[in-house]
Amino acid sequence: MENALNISVAICTRNRSDTLRETLEWLVAADRKGLRIEVVVVDNDSDYDTREVVEELADSTRP
Repeated sequence: MENALNISVAICTRNRSDTLRETLEWLVAADRKGLRIEVVVVDNDSDYDTREVVEELADSTRP
């Protein structure tokens, strides 16, 4: 089971893109160190750039 996930993370957020970015960057770094992570972000009707932050970091993890 080489590709098995080690952890799943659900993040619920609203208008906290700065904190979300920090959290996602930490998770991306952990994933690059060998921990397989699945992340689900639930945006509770943010007024800010939550979607853009998620898309930017998701793009950075694609090969």
